[in-house]
Amino acid sequence: MLEELVGRRLRAVERLAWHPDDTESVELNVGPVHLWFDDGRSVHITGAGDFTLRWELFERGDDGWLGRYDYHFGGRWGVRDSTQEEPFVGLVGNLLNAATPEFNEVNEVTGVTLDFHQRKLGLMLVNGEITT
Repeated sequence: MLEELVGRRLRAVERLAWHPDDTESVELNVGPVHLWFDDGRSVHITGAGDFTLRWELFERGDDGWLGRYDYHFGGRWGVRDSTQEEPFVGLVGNLLNAATPEFNEVNEVTGVTLDFHQRKLGLMLVNGEITT
């Protein structure tokens, strides 16, 4: 599925972070990643309940991925533009050349390496969450 985005230019990066009700502390480097490409399509990459990495491709105008984060239970999910945050800074405008899944010792997908022109971006799970 990620192969469909190979050859497309990255347009923007959004990141979700959990904002707990009982604290001001938010871990901005932990949480799902949403990548937008120049043809209007996007890919949502997140950790699943079974501690594997999942991604889902969305067509232009489809924001259905947001619905799963629309709840309030001891906190809430917040979406922000992460285009200028590490490790994403400098990637906008670059072509996606390859997307390579990373596997654990029992052959489950626990990460993905995205090859953007002259730079690789690794999105790996740590304790079930994408951590950068």
